[in-house]
Amino acid sequence: GMVKKTHIVELVNRRVTDILDVAEAALPPDQFRAFRKVTLNAFGRKGLEGELDGLRWPVDSEEREGRGRNI
Repeated sequence: GMVKKTHIVELVNRRVTDILDVAEAALPPDQFRAFRKVTLNAFGRKGLEGELDGLRWPVDSEEREGRGRNI
């Protein structure tokens, strides 16, 4: 199947969650909050996810064929 941005974001978010779980167990609350903010910014809309939005993604065949539209 075709890779979509949502698939990549899903895979990244799963790993970010794991990293944040470890950090929460290892860091005092104030340090964890700071680490969490930096991590979410790095991988979220302000970071990786935003950069993925800027890339060109293949249009899947349903969109390309204009399913449900009168062309």
